[in-house]
Amino acid sequence: MAITQREQQMIDLRDQGMNDAAIARAMGIKRGSVRRTLSVLSVDLAGDARHEQAIRQGTQSLLAAIGAAGYPTTPRPEHRR
Repeated sequence: MAITQREQQMIDLRDQGMNDAAIARAMGIKRGSVRRTLSVLSVDLAGDARHEQAIRQGTQSLLAAIGAAGYPTTPRPEHRR
């Protein structure tokens, strides 16, 4: 999910410990806008984190199955041309 610079600014301010009202004042917008935006972003970012975790688990399972079948699971060195 791509986020805008303003959305990233909201996230950064929240990560610095600012509450919704302080973020709204700093950005010159309404508190409700901050609350809604951060709420939507929190849901989307949580979904992204779950997706990444599922990919990691799938990759680990696949490597384990490949290793159990007797195939090497270490990457081959890259060939230089």
